[in-house]
Amino acid sequence: MKKVLILLDPGIDDSLALMYTLMHPEYDVVGIVASYGNVTKQQAIENVAYLLDLAEIKEIPIIGGVTGPLTGELVPY
Repeated sequence: MKKVLILLDPGIDDSLALMYTLMHPEYDVVGIVASYGNVTKQQAIENVAYLLDLAEIKEIPIIGGVTGPLTGELVPY
């Protein structure tokens, strides 16, 4: 089994990838870093929490990632 730390911005595409990875028997997800991208950082964290709840998984930590790009220039979602 491979241990995996997932970094994502869960809109629709990343949400599907996360659920696939959570249910895959060869992966042990040790944590999820939720950042801005397709959604805000806060929405990303809430989306991950919702997906973990749907999967009835409580032991995987959610880590808040970055709020915006390193350039400081905010881009629209």
